[in-house]
Amino acid sequence: MKWLAFISIALMSCGHESTGTSDLPRHDINPVVEVPQGPAPTLTAEQENITSSTGPGPKITFENDRFSFGKIYHAEKVTHEFKFVNTGTEDLQIKNVRASCGCTKPTYPTLPIAPGDTSVISVLYNSVGKQGVQKATIHVSTNDPTNPEVKLYLSGRVLVKPLEDK
Repeated sequence: MKWLAFISIALMSCGHESTGTSDLPRHDINPVVEVPQGPAPTLTAEQENITSSTGPGPKITFENDRFSFGKIYHAEKVTHEFKFVNTGTEDLQIKNVRASCGCTKPTYPTLPIAPGDTSVISVLYNSVGKQGVQKATIHVSTNDPTNPEVKLYLSGRVLVKPLEDK
């Protein structure tokens, strides 16, 4: 019962009656003075190159982030290599690669990839138990500061083999 009295007092004190003083401007606060903006500063060619680059660090760049295996029959397996290059200035480390489903098994390099070097993320797709249009996503986690997770896409169509006449 005590809580009911407390709530009713709290609700009455939260009334929206205006005392008249909250709508008046405060005389103890000076207005903000706007400083006029001058022309934008011009950058030297060297400064423009610095601001347009991605900065130091590793950078993963894939040749293609999508692969369609086309049409395959049920229980067939497909492999594909997603090729990439480290276009950054420091070693690239692949931290983890995971697939969106158990039918797709990725393998990836565990050693650092030096600047300018290429490597691959290999993907094995197993169509057992699958039928129709299939899509899988591969999530690649890296130490690339501008793009720490890259998504790769695998798609295709799994057909059921027709029964042979006896």
